[in-house]
Amino acid sequence: MSGPMEQPPAPAEEFDRFFVRTRPRMLARAVLMTGHRQTAEDAVQDAYTEALRHWHRIASYDSAEAWVHKVMTQRVWAAGRRGRRQLPSGLDVPLPPHPSVERTAEVRETLGALAGLPPAQRAAVVLHCLEGLTQEETAQRLGVTRGTVASAVHSARRTLARVLGLSEEHGTADQHLVATAAPGPALLPADRLALRLRNAEEWLRDGWESDRATGHRPLTEVRRGAAEEGAGERVPPWSRWLRRRTGGSALRRSGRADGGGEA
Repeated sequence: MSGPMEQPPAPAEEFDRFFVRTRPRMLARAVLMTGHRQTAEDAVQDAYTEALRHWHRIASYDSAEAWVHKVMTQRVWAAGRRGRRQLPSGLDVPLPPHPSVERTAEVRETLGALAGLPPAQRAAVVLHCLEGLTQEETAQRLGVTRGTVASAVHSARRTLARVLGLSEEHGTADQHLVATAAPGPALLPADRLALRLRNAEEWLRDGWESDRATGHRPLTEVRRGAAEEGAGERVPPWSRWLRRRTGGSALRRSGRADGGGEA
């Protein structure tokens, strides 16, 4: 007689594992797309909050991570379209274990160059050149025309090539350069920009991987946000900002509730 069957994890436990496993890469992508740590963390937290609210459905998707990434991208794009001016993030992020001086200097240079781009160019070049989306797919993700994407990618590549001292050689406009979730097409040898972006992403991801202890508070905030929105409470952006910096104590003391929607 066989032993007892192993029970599948409860939905909450399943989401927690998903959050811990995927958040470092999501933060890395968001930092590259925003050039600013706090904006990246806000976009990522909002995306995971939405995922938790609909986890009963999203958990069955082929790639729940791809869904979260799409929502995160939308949040980043909306912040850029609102014209929020950000200071470059520099290296105000967790450091990976035993980073080499040379690699750290290269990543610092790459992050600084990306942060200097207009938001539309930064988002388009990361989606197209790092994540391997075609120009048409990038346009659909951002809700713009393919011509807008083509112009943004072209301008971004020229600027980054000049600032970083890279050759402007690269593949065809719709060449998939990097697989986003599984092993796939290799980077084109001539595309030095894609290589620089990939190196920066891995460096950032490794930093957050080594700093997972700090992930408990964001997970708590995601749970609280999903519970509040699920109960019909609309929390305005200023209160989320305050709560993230006070651990919620200031809001609990004030007892205020705002009925307005998100910006």
